[in-house]
Amino acid sequence: MIARHLEEFLLYLRVERQYSLHTVAAYTRDLQDAQRFDTAFEWNLEHLKPYLYALAGRCYAASTLQRKWSVLASFEAFCLREGYIKTACLVGLDRPRHAVPLPKALAGDAVTRLLAASGEVGTRDRTWLEILYATGLRVSELCGLRWQMWHAEERALRCLGKGGRERLVYLGTQADDSLRLWFKRAGTALDRKQFMFSFRGGKPMSRSHVFRRLKQLARQCGLPPEWVSPHVIRHSFATHMLQGGASVRSVQLLLGHRDISTTQRYTQVGEAWLKDVYFKHHPMAHGSKNAVYSNPRMSLKRRP
Repeated sequence: MIARHLEEFLLYLRVERQYSLHTVAAYTRDLQDAQRFDTAFEWNLEHLKPYLYALAGRCYAASTLQRKWSVLASFEAFCLREGYIKTACLVGLDRPRHAVPLPKALAGDAVTRLLAASGEVGTRDRTWLEILYATGLRVSELCGLRWQMWHAEERALRCLGKGGRERLVYLGTQADDSLRLWFKRAGTALDRKQFMFSFRGGKPMSRSHVFRRLKQLARQCGLPPEWVSPHVIRHSFATHMLQGGASVRSVQLLLGHRDISTTQRYTQVGEAWLKDVYFKHHPMAHGSKNAVYSNPRMSLKRRP
């Protein structure tokens, strides 16, 4: 049953929902996994229940089980809408749930150390890292930047986010200075369609390159590599913005979140930061063991 309607569903995701290629590929893998489980797979409880039980027995993380369920639910909703099935089978089943962890972020001095390790202002690595922290871009958005997306006079970048949604993000002084120097060094003034950060042949910088380079920079400046990733830099941007007094709504717009509840998770990180400030600076709290930031990475576990 999945095989009969898979291509049409994927086309719907690409065209109508405007999902990215990476997201569509993930949907494809999850649906093909269900099809491989039972080549005679039909959309009914007789076939769905054994597959869901098998998933639970594979020792997947709760977040993975929830994602696979969401893919199945999206496919079911599509088939109901198109009239391929008449009954919603997943409605009566218990959906996997997991506690949403608080975002992991770096302390400001750790970000400063990463930037210093990345090279001089105006070099490629220094520039994309400055942009990543100054804007909170997703790594795919960073790698997809082209010179024509830079509004130099406004110190802004126009980026293409999830679902093909465009937004403007702004550059602080350091990121702006580094980008202007990189523009001169890159020698791409005559072709604004080129990628800002590319390899030989004009291919865009890959996400895997950004991941690997951040791990290398972490080791160079004495940070555990597992603490650092593009998304941790994005989390750090949002957390530091809120700590600096920005509204949740403004951070939502800068991050490109469709739902403000996604952004509101960062306010809980801010509460942990305020607790740390209290125990570090209140005269009656000296010597307390409750301070939560004992190292360059922010401890994001809330204590009772």
